Amino acid sequence: MYASENGEVMAIFTPYSESNPAPSKLARDTKVNVNCSVPGRQQGYLSNIYYFSGGQKLQLNITINPQVSSNVGLYNRDTNSFGFPEGGLSSSGWYGTLEVSNSGRYSLAFRNNSGTTANYTGSYTF
Repeated sequence: MYASENGEVMAIFTPYSESNPAPSKLARDTKVNVNCSVPGRQQGYLSNIYYFSGGQKLQLNITINPQVSSNVGLYNRDTNSFGFPEGGLSSSGWYGTLEVSNSGRYSLAFRNNSGTTANYTGSYTF
């Protein structure tokens, strides 16, 4: 897992699979739409701030356009640091769960590893 700048592991990303199936019906309380851009070789986070408990899972359904190398993770609003988990690297998007490691105030974050601006669209629920 990639840790944040201060060494904290913020989350674990797990794609949906046979052993981690997508929920047949999203019975979550909160759905957050994602529609943002991150310039090349930069990282950014959404303006929404939520308190997530340790072990809480976010259900991601987010695409990247154009398809460029990117990471998904969290921005810790309490420590002002990013955390991008191993397994969260993709060039097409994320369809899986992001499990929060420690309780705190967070925003969903992206790191664009390419030299091209990337657009992130979709949603996540929790």
